[in-house]
Formats: sequence, C-alpha cells, structure tokens
Amino acid sequence: MIVAAVGFQIGKYLWPTEYIGRGGCSLHELWSGGGAQAYIGMTVPGFPNSFVLYGPNSLPISGGGTLPTWFETWSSYIAQAIVAVIERGFSKVEVRQDALENYNKILHETANQLIYITDGGSRDQNHYVNEWGKLQVNAPWEGEEYFRISSVPNLDHFILS
Repeated sequence: MIVAAVGFQIGKYLWPTEYIGRGGCSLHELWSGGGAQAYIGMTVPGFPNSFVLYGPNSLPISGGGTLPTWFETWSSYIAQAIVAVIERGFSKVEVRQDALENYNKILHETANQLIYITDGGSRDQNHYVNEWGKLQVNAPWEGEEYFRISSVPNLDHFILS
C-alpha cells in the first residue's frame, strides 16, 4: 500500500517524524537554514539508503501528469538505484554532496527565471516559494525534462559502499 499524505504545510517535508542521518544529523535541522533541498527531490547526502517520494522540488511546473504518475517514476528511479547497489555487492547508496549542490544550483537558477519567483509581490502570496525566496514545491522544468532527469539514476552522482 502507498499512502500519499500530502498536506497543506508544504515546507515541512517528512514532518513531524524525525530522521537522523550519519553522525547524528537531523534532517529537519539540516533544512532549517535555507529550506528543504534534495537531489532530484528524492535523496540527501548524509542519509544513506534514504529516499523521499514527493520531496522538495519534485513536481514539474507544467505538463507533468498526475501525482500517481510521478510516484511510479520516482519508485522506478529508487528501485534502479537499489538494484545497482545489490548487483555491485554493496549495501549502501548515498548521493554525493557535490551532486546535490550542482543540481540545486541549476534548479534555483532556472526557477529564478519564473515570474512567480522574480515578482517580489508574488513571493508574499505564493505558497510555492519558501521564506528564503526559493521555489519549494515544484521543479522549474516542464514534465518531459523533469522525467528525463528523474527516470534513471546517474550512479556517478552517488557513493556506493
């Protein structure tokens, strides 16, 4: 069974459950300084073998179909990563920090071209933008481009161990 509990406090991903990563790092504390960020909306460095469905910046701005379609895409991506780990004889998969940073740099540069990000007045009235002025819910790409990004994991962006 898959339960999609998609509430109205969009900036509180995975809340109220506490997730503790490597070294005792809390995911919510990690995200408290600038908003939630994940590589392709699904995984965060320091949290091996942890993937999120419908995480930050994980829905394309348009042309993306329905949420069940994306659950299928994300689940396939995750399954491919897990299979790669098993087939290579490892037990952990973790996104690299530089991959997260590069991905989110491109994401925010692209998002900053959208009118509801650049228009200062809309930031105050827009639940898609977090308190730091960053796009929080959507990916800033059309559905076809986001599907290309999120359908097959680039294992060069992960640490397998």
